[in-house]
Amino acid sequence: MRRRVCRRIQRRIDELGLESIEDYKQYLEGNYREWRLMDSYCRITISRFYRDRGLFNTLSRDILPLLKKMIVKGEVKELRCWSAGCASGEEPYTLKIIWDNIVALDPNYPAIRITATDIDQGMLDRAKTAVYSPSSFWELPYTLFRRAFFLEDNSCILRDEFRGGVTFLKQDIRRDIPEEIFHLVLCRNLVFTYFDETLQREVLKKIVERLLPGGFLIVGCHEKVLADDLGLKVWRGNPMVYQKL
Repeated sequence: MRRRVCRRIQRRIDELGLESIEDYKQYLEGNYREWRLMDSYCRITISRFYRDRGLFNTLSRDILPLLKKMIVKGEVKELRCWSAGCASGEEPYTLKIIWDNIVALDPNYPAIRITATDIDQGMLDRAKTAVYSPSSFWELPYTLFRRAFFLEDNSCILRDEFRGGVTFLKQDIRRDIPEEIFHLVLCRNLVFTYFDETLQREVLKKIVERLLPGGFLIVGCHEKVLADDLGLKVWRGNPMVYQKL
């Protein structure tokens, strides 16, 4: 993904007739509007349902049942989740589908509330329609697909009952994060891929503050979290899953 960002910026440098990245830095300093354009070059959207199948299997089999026990014992009587950088909604809707599938087997599970944030209003608008192409589903188990979607004009449309409990908000995670506290935060292929270490730590500190003790942070499969002194530990040796102490 980083290579794709570099190619985009290089094309922009060529368009401007500049010689180097240093020239582009100087150009940015004198052209405020260019920052917004450059920011858009740094956004790469690769999103599909059940992305990283092993992770969602772990969520379904192990983590969500643990969180159910935590909710039963705690003061917050609903599962609160945050999907950061949610793009067009595949991740938060996947979580909702999984949860509702568990609830269908065990009605004693509490309600779920998912806050999904992204900087791109166009992506959020698409997420709210919940209409997707068939290519978005190659990792989603067919039993879940059949239960949650119906086909219309070669599009896959999420059934209304799986949309409830999911709220979409426009936020730039560098500046704003939701105010509530969460049992589960999914922050994959965003902060720990594109931001420098200083900004990573600033954002991570805010995320940890929003996690309940015992709650979980989920990151991307190729990401490393600089969290030695922030009260997080790798959970059961899984490098994508951190638990707040």
